[in-house]
This record gives sequence, C-alpha cells and structure tokens, in this order.
Amino acid sequence: MWYNHEVDNKTKWMGNLDHFTFHGGCEVRQGAKWIANNWISVGNDRLEDIWNWIALAQESEAEYEKNRNAQNKMKNVTILKEHSEL
Repeated sequence: MWYNHEVDNKTKWMGNLDHFTFHGGCEVRQGAKWIANNWISVGNDRLEDIWNWIALAQESEAEYEKNRNAQNKMKNVTILKEHSEL
C-alpha cells in the first residue's frame, strides 16, 4: 500500500499529489492474476476523517455480527430439520 499524496508540513495531512506514485499493471501471460484495491478517501479535516473511519469500522463490525448470527441460525434450522427427518 502506498499514498499518492505528499504530507503537508503545516497540517500533517494530505498535501499535493505525488506524481511519482503513478503505477500500472503487467499483462497476464500464463495463469490468473489476482488484484485488490482499497481506496481510502480523505477530506480537508483530519479529525473529521478519523471519526468517520471509526464510525464506518463500527458499522462494518455490527453488520458482520448480524450476518454471522443469521448464518448460525440457518445452520441450527438445518440441523434441527435433519434430526427431525431421522
């Protein structure tokens, strides 16, 4: 992972675009190519960005727990159904 902006010496936050961070990918000649992107957006207010990221992480964690609980309930229903058919 890398940043594509320089750090502003005054604010210690995002500064000018760093033109040396441009990149490209190579073609696949054999097999498969796997890639993943993780875009992190920032604004002009560092503290506001940090609080937004914390809130987003908490929402993601709550959503994960909700989905995991729903999957566990489905597993339990399947197990009960299998036992009742015996």
